[in-house]
Amino acid sequence: MKKSVLITVIIVISVVAYFTYGSQGEITNYPSSGTDIIAFGDSLVLGIGSTQGGGFVKMLSENLNISIINLGVSGDTT
Repeated sequence: MKKSVLITVIIVISVVAYFTYGSQGEITNYPSSGTDIIAFGDSLVLGIGSTQGGGFVKMLSENLNISIINLGVSGDTT
């Protein structure tokens, strides 16, 4: 008797959870309206240890010939 009640409760909870959280619908990514590309992260993004004004974000920006805003913060953890 206790086993069948427990199984019934588990099934009911599973069904309620599925319809509450499992069927959220389709996620759509809309095109960006902005034109800025932003790099954010830790000291590696900021360019600590590289030459003045260097780092991989600067190199990426020059190689792709696009402007990239560097918002790296030394001390952040990832």
